[in-house]
Amino acid sequence: MSFMSYVRAIFVTSSIFLLSFMLFLSSNSGSVSETSDAPIHIHLTWQNNNMSSTMTVTWQSNYSDSGSVVLYDNVSHGGIPSLYRYSASGNCHTYMGASGYIHDVELTELKPNFTYYFICGGAKGGYSDERSFRTVPTHPSHLRFAVGGDCRSGWLQRDLMFSVISEFNPDFLLLSGDLVASGCNQTQWDSFFESLHTH
Repeated sequence: MSFMSYVRAIFVTSSIFLLSFMLFLSSNSGSVSETSDAPIHIHLTWQNNNMSSTMTVTWQSNYSDSGSVVLYDNVSHGGIPSLYRYSASGNCHTYMGASGYIHDVELTELKPNFTYYFICGGAKGGYSDERSFRTVPTHPSHLRFAVGGDCRSGWLQRDLMFSVISEFNPDFLLLSGDLVASGCNQTQWDSFFESLHTH
């Protein structure tokens, strides 16, 4: 069975356990900050096994003080910061060889099986466009996810894989590792996250 056939067949019909999940984001039309430090490489993960009421938003910026805030709500506000009812703050870090700063904000006490709309960033650096995610039901009976990994240096194949997977609109994507050929090469990570966002 080919990998793509396997991806098409994956459905979860019972409880799932958390390994290290990365979500596909659905981007909605909204206002994007005109600043040069708006968030990039935005992705979602779970930090624990409580997938029904938590979500961690992670992104990159050029400067540490650009803002580590997520504004969110259960209705769309088109990216207008003052309209979101909820706010969460997080932290920022970097590492040797990084091309910027990584921001992590964990959202907690979310409602199961609910769609949330959010923007991330801060007043100083600017906010992202509005995006959305749906929390996992308390008793998941039918989730669709894709499993992949070993993207490394086959960028054309990786982009094709992400494109095909996105056609099936999975609830999340599980990436098992070996995402780039050289973990110390920031250009490869940038390419990986740009491809993930594009598809």
